[in-house]
Amino acid sequence: DWEKSIALNTKATIYLMTGNYSKSLEYQLAALEIAERRGDEHEITVSQNIIGSIYRMQGDYHKAVEYHFLALQMAKKTENIGETINSLANIGSVFYFQADYDETIRYYNEALELCQELGQLATVMALHINIGNVFLAKKNYEEALRHYFLAVELNKQVDNKSYLADCYNNIGLVYIETKNYDKALEYHFNSLE
Repeated sequence: DWEKSIALNTKATIYLMTGNYSKSLEYQLAALEIAERRGDEHEITVSQNIIGSIYRMQGDYHKAVEYHFLALQMAKKTENIGETINSLANIGSVFYFQADYDETIRYYNEALELCQELGQLATVMALHINIGNVFLAKKNYEEALRHYFLAVELNKQVDNKSYLADCYNNIGLVYIETKNYDKALEYHFNSLE
């Protein structure tokens, strides 16, 4: 059963990466069924989070939140901090796609708090970028910049060029929105380095 579950997860991931969400969902639901039969709480949590993400990508936000909350409950029950963080961030993302920015920030901040306690700097950085994006969407440019610059500072310890490029690009977007075009150009050029 364990080998079959791994194979199903692999197939689900391949279909997910190629944009075939219905096939991905089919295989992930089958993997979840095996995990439930085996009583593998970790795999149940992982599968529920992936299923939630598939539903989010399909635009079925109700189902997405349902599965992410199931994953969150299981992660908390089993004291799996990594999956708790993942579930909280996923729930925040679903609310983001629904433009429910206050709920998004609530869940991102909960995940951020746990990451900071554990010293997971790369995830802290990613969450600051996400929170900055929420404030950008809310047109709260000062808060957006605050989070982006926090992420830039963290990058000195993390050294993730992809995240840093995202930060600089997003900072540039804030400056475009605030009509500070010289600064926008400066940060957009920085994102290319």
